[in-house]
Amino acid sequence: MLHRLPALDSLPSSYWADKAMHGDFFHTAQGHPIYFEWVDNYDDLRVRFRPLIERMRATLGLDESDPQAPPRTLTMVVDRGIYSNELFSLVAADAGLHLITWERGYTFKRKPAPAVLRRADRGLAPSRSNRRP
Repeated sequence: MLHRLPALDSLPSSYWADKAMHGDFFHTAQGHPIYFEWVDNYDDLRVRFRPLIERMRATLGLDESDPQAPPRTLTMVVDRGIYSNELFSLVAADAGLHLITWERGYTFKRKPAPAVLRRADRGLAPSRSNRRP
């Protein structure tokens, strides 16, 4: 899971900007950190994502350099700031990388439940378990 530090240099309540350190964190689904890099906040995450993944894989030994190691699939959960069709195409081409994000303004549309018809409505005789004594 990729986690970005909030923009600490934006202080709207005081109208001041201050020095800040920004980083990209990778951690397990349980929240345990596994990789971290300091980054320049002006570099777009969509541009630095692929090289960041490659450096993380190399550092952690997940770059398939060991033929004995089983292949690992990485699943990244990232905020919608990474939304880019070009990046999604790169991720789709990598079988060992999955990306979960969301689209701004997306609303889930529930499908209508299928109608349940009674046995009599379907032209069937009542079942024995439904008969009253």
